[in-house]
Amino acid sequence: DPASWAARVYAWETAASRVLSSNLILGFGTGSVQLGDIDSEYIRVFVDNGALGLWFFAWILIRLVKRANGLYDVMPHGSFEKGFAGGYWISLLAMISHAIAATSFASIRTMETFMVLTGLFAALHHRWKDWAQEAGESSAVHVESAAVLNPRP
Repeated sequence: DPASWAARVYAWETAASRVLSSNLILGFGTGSVQLGDIDSEYIRVFVDNGALGLWFFAWILIRLVKRANGLYDVMPHGSFEKGFAGGYWISLLAMISHAIAATSFASIRTMETFMVLTGLFAALHHRWKDWAQEAGESSAVHVESAAVLNPRP
């Protein structure tokens, strides 16, 4: 609806001009904008936390995208881990795009799920080498025990 879009843009301009005119670096503090007043995660972060907060928010998102892409590249083809890393990467890009016109990272319906998946992604990212090594040792033990129990003639 064009009227809805115009209302969003007007709210963004009003909020951003308020920050630009008085507190550019630090914003007005978390919670200074009620949820639903501004339908853009980036404008809401800018108003609440200023340019510095928006920079840190963008830095976190960029790091997550890079890590998700890197993890996807190193996971074995056809593995659950590769599928999870690819799914997380795509969903992260969708959330980043969706946040232009919605408060995706602050809305309870999407934020909880995103945080749980990000926690699982972080665990996979930090521990996949250990888990792969443990799985390799475990399979090596099974191969050795199978050779002892069932010697080939």
